[in-house]
Amino acid sequence: MAETWEKVIWTGKEWASTNEMDKETIQTLLDLLNPLHGSLDRQTYDEKVKQNFDAPGDAEYAVNVTSQQERDLTQAVCILESRLRDGRG
Repeated sequence: MAETWEKVIWTGKEWASTNEMDKETIQTLLDLLNPLHGSLDRQTYDEKVKQNFDAPGDAEYAVNVTSQQERDLTQAVCILESRLRDGRG
């Protein structure tokens, strides 16, 4: 008997099944968030290495965020909040 794995994503408040959120929305969120994620990862990599990739949860990093990245993050959060409010997420 083959196991079926259900894909889930983090909505910011809870894990949601991808069945509950259409693929177009997921792709939009990835398009908005991946550039920011990559930028933050590049900027903090050396610090992460120094901490053996095991920094405490309250560790702080100094990073630069462009205005476009901030707008994209805000848009992604608004999409998720709207989906949750509308009962679609």
